[in-house]
Amino acid sequence: MAFYDANKKQVGGWPPMFETFGSTGWIQCERIYTIPAGAVRLAIDPSMYGKSGTIAFRNLTVKAYRSREECDADFSGPALPDHARLWSLDDVERHTNDSRDTICLNTVWQFLPVKELAAAKLPEEDAPEWRYFKVPGIWPGIAGWNAPDSMQLIFHADGTPDETIDGKSINHAWYRRTIDVPTSWAGRKIEIDFDFIQTCAQIFINGRKCGDIYYPGGSVDVSAAIKPGKTNEIALLVSARVEEGESRMFMAPGRIITSTGQLYCRGIPGNLWLTASSPTGAKLSDTHVITSVSKGEITFDTGFATPLPAHHRIQAEIFDGEEKVKVFLSPELKAAEAGERQSFSATWRDAKLWDVDTPRNLYRVRLSLLNAAGNIVDQIDDTFGFREFSIRGRDFYLNGRKIHLRSMVGMNTKRGADESTEEMYRIMAERARDFGINHLIGTNYNFAPGSISFLELFHRETSKQGILTTLSLPHVMHFKWKLDEPEFRDAYRRQAEYLIRRFQNVPGVVLYVANHNATGYFGDQNPLKIDGIYSPDGEMRKLQPGQYERRRQALLSAEIIHSLDPTRPLYHHESGNLSDLYSINCYLNWAPRQERSDWFAHWSETGKNRSSCLNGVCRTSVRGRVIAARRSSGLPKDCSVSGSMNTTRRSSEKKHTDSTGRKPT
Repeated sequence: MAFYDANKKQVGGWPPMFETFGSTGWIQCERIYTIPAGAVRLAIDPSMYGKSGTIAFRNLTVKAYRSREECDADFSGPALPDHARLWSLDDVERHTNDSRDTICLNTVWQFLPVKELAAAKLPEEDAPEWRYFKVPGIWPGIAGWNAPDSMQLIFHADGTPDETIDGKSINHAWYRRTIDVPTSWAGRKIEIDFDFIQTCAQIFINGRKCGDIYYPGGSVDVSAAIKPGKTNEIALLVSARVEEGESRMFMAPGRIITSTGQLYCRGIPGNLWLTASSPTGAKLSDTHVITSVSKGEITFDTGFATPLPAHHRIQAEIFDGEEKVKVFLSPELKAAEAGERQSFSATWRDAKLWDVDTPRNLYRVRLSLLNAAGNIVDQIDDTFGFREFSIRGRDFYLNGRKIHLRSMVGMNTKRGADESTEEMYRIMAERARDFGINHLIGTNYNFAPGSISFLELFHRETSKQGILTTLSLPHVMHFKWKLDEPEFRDAYRRQAEYLIRRFQNVPGVVLYVANHNATGYFGDQNPLKIDGIYSPDGEMRKLQPGQYERRRQALLSAEIIHSLDPTRPLYHHESGNLSDLYSINCYLNWAPRQERSDWFAHWSETGKNRSSCLNGVCRTSVRGRVIAARRSSGLPKDCSVSGSMNTTRRSSEKKHTDSTGRKPT
């Protein structure tokens, strides 16, 4: 569909169109379009883009209106239901175990942009200025080749879009809804949890401010304001703006961070949850389920959100569907502070394996924290796949079999909600396999505020389809290349840990990447230097101290990342010989096949240390001296969490050494 002017030139870009997938019955669609200035002709081309099949169209009607009022009067689109039905808990996603009850708050919320934060006052429920917008959803208005291209409409209560609101001008907005909190939640600790926020929000419950939440996400305790057994009002004042004159980004009152560029992604691009838990006792934060096929071993590396008294144990129940297949019990745990982690391991030799050909081989773990009397203090649930991704010599191995990563960039993490659904990722995985692709790299080359839209399903759904992924971690440039300083190091660590903990049990996530396009050097594409032996750092330290410092800072970021999860290899995109993989951007284009093959001849014959990544396609891997450096820093040889039981440790970084064993100065 496209509009054209009198000179047959397209105007107004490509309007969003109706589409559907698979086999369906008749679907009725209706949409309002604003006719772009100068348009005299509209061309519509109903099409079918599948491999085969038939699609039929009928009753295709186009009607033009001279005014918006005339159009609204004739609009037959669906009106929003009444609030009681819209916010009912009858059909919401809900997770319950012996210690926690979690309710999903995703739905259409009342929505109202605010011009001035200082004057922001929450309107009454029935105030006429309220509009409606979806959670999760990215605020409309900012366009770009990689910006969200859906969620463009803010609606009136009757279902008609409000096109009077300029999405580009939204800096702050109220969200409002009500919820009937279960009576059974009385006396429990109640928290509202944001999977992802761009970039901050103030939380109000029944008119009482309960706290603030900042990018990228987290939880706020609302127990003091919420009323179990009654209807409660939840209001969020979300802010996301750039102070262009000072290149600063507003996060919340009294909190501003430096930023560059425009915030493409603004609003709430992640799930919202309300959770009730026990008001007392130790709390679990997460568990990283680490599996070893070669050893027939499973490890539970568990974090604690509150201090842990002595004489507690962890019980891990493993479910295959609804059937309980294994139960593991740890030795007594030592007392620990909040933020510390403890791990224990056990033997499991007959687990069904997760692989690219068996991606539905997933287990569910229910992890219970037991007190000295054996009573459940806290409990969390997660899913995982039993698999082992490793590097031997110059090759990657998955479950003991050599695997070559044939890679492609996935754009969805920078785009809209319509490209971030389970169905879209199923289609993406199917098309990738058709092209021989088995590995996706997200196009989010950093984790800066405002740069990412809907991240959650990219890794989870592709993993369910047997596609491997690389998880992009924060870029040091957004921390001023100052990871030596505690303030910036701690900030980097918080963001990296947020991402790692969120996806640590997704079996398809096999690599980490950071610091894209910032740590390369002259000659990194020279075939005679692609061997993992040549290092530019000595010369760069003398001739290019600025670039040398960047590479040193990248190694500091790797230090932080490996301290959080030493089980996955890490590379720095386009960095040559640095960290676990040799990575370059080398576009050979139409070079003959023999020349392409010869490009890696020296590396394949004499290479000692790292994998090779050409044009983003990871060919194979070598560890060599990087692993030697890790061993000297106290990390296990096989880059997996120690299997010793009853270990207590602070989640802290190890001292990094370079390839010669020397600490960088």
